[in-house]
Amino acid sequence: MDYTAKVWDRKFKRNTITLEGHTNIVSDSACSSNERRLATVSWDKSIRLWDISTGEYRSKGCELLTKAHEGSISSCDFSQDGCSLVTGGYDHQVLVWDVDNMVQKLRLQGHLDWVEDVCYSPDQKWILSCGKDTTVRLWNVENAENITMVKESYKTIGLRLQNCVHCGKPFSSGRTDSQGGNGVCVFCRLQNKSKNQIEHLDDNTTVATLDDI
Repeated sequence: MDYTAKVWDRKFKRNTITLEGHTNIVSDSACSSNERRLATVSWDKSIRLWDISTGEYRSKGCELLTKAHEGSISSCDFSQDGCSLVTGGYDHQVLVWDVDNMVQKLRLQGHLDWVEDVCYSPDQKWILSCGKDTTVRLWNVENAENITMVKESYKTIGLRLQNCVHCGKPFSSGRTDSQGGNGVCVFCRLQNKSKNQIEHLDDNTTVATLDDI
């Protein structure tokens, strides 16, 4: 129990990254599907986000989600698109976070004891939680951005919501990058990229996927 989180290379069976900063037991961790971020939660009541793709945490440290749980945090999980994180803790609550904009989106209440584990469904429509109250709860978060509390949270920090031109679902303006999202949410852009990806090898050569042939 050294209060650290470690990343391991399973092929070579060695530790490649050691993350320090928590002041109590690290209870859970989760990696985003694009392997850019690693989230760690702890009995010290903190939620830390580490940029492990660039190693930026080595010089700037991790990002810290504030105003989190009122007690120890037991579990966490990323949504498939890596834009949201769900956490569960000793305070009987399930919290949903917008990790791009570092703001809490939802506070889900109903458990009568410690929330022991949480997870997102692959389609991001549902969150599953289980607790020491011997219940398993299923939360529908498909249209979370339409909830008044979420809209007010974004408004408070100067963000605006817009509808994706592909799927029609609302997303915060912070989810379009500086290179131009053209009104497309990150999830749709990732799906489109996987279907039509073209890798530029140099200025004169490209390799196309089967979809482009």
